[in-house]
Amino acid sequence: MQYLDYSVWQRQWLESGERQRQLDYWTGQLGREHPLLELPSDRPRPAVQSHQGELYRFDLSDELAARVRAFNAEHGLTLFMTMTAALSLLLYRYSGQSDLRIGAPVANRIRPESEGLIGAFLNTQVLRCQLDGQMSVGQLLEQVRHTVIEGQSHQDLPFDHLVE
Repeated sequence: MQYLDYSVWQRQWLESGERQRQLDYWTGQLGREHPLLELPSDRPRPAVQSHQGELYRFDLSDELAARVRAFNAEHGLTLFMTMTAALSLLLYRYSGQSDLRIGAPVANRIRPESEGLIGAFLNTQVLRCQLDGQMSVGQLLEQVRHTVIEGQSHQDLPFDHLVE
């Protein structure tokens, strides 16, 4: 299989009913309204966004990393699920918004033939996290786990088709 074969397959897939089925799933999952994340800032939001950001890098201690791995194994979670839940909790804390959408890259190599290919298979998946002040961390983790697993089974829809 070559990347061209994948492109042909994707075009055929987009023309099939599967595209609409996944589009219906994502519309139901994400809703029709897409609230802008409003984080507190020391400056007003500019009329024209530059989309420039900063990178803050930090390392977890070996002990903490081992504890997180053990926690994930005990609860059937992946590191991605745990970090997505932590990010949603952080965004909820600082924005006060309870209905969040988090974009995450997915490899989108679900066909075994595509695993060894070089090419742009990457897709953006939008995960919806709904929090409230009464929710436990365990409930949030279970919600994120479910959302991630469901999203993976609907990851074929290209992001640009979702946002049209």
